[in-house]
Amino acid sequence: MVYSCAADDFCHAVVPCDSVTCPEYCQKRGYHYPYTTYCTPGQYYPNCCCRQLSTNGDVCRLLLSN
Repeated sequence: MVYSCAADDFCHAVVPCDSVTCPEYCQKRGYHYPYTTYCTPGQYYPNCCCRQLSTNGDVCRLLLSN
């Protein structure tokens, strides 16, 4: 279940979504420092969102194409 992302954010359902599991998930998705993570409510499960802080604007499009 992939949810829509805003700007350069990639969000996906992760249970539990917290300050440990969300960064680990983003790292497994290929995010490298500098990046930030946050959790949002989802329809059924919380979403972990990853935001790449570099100037690479293709990060979200690349991840969504996978």
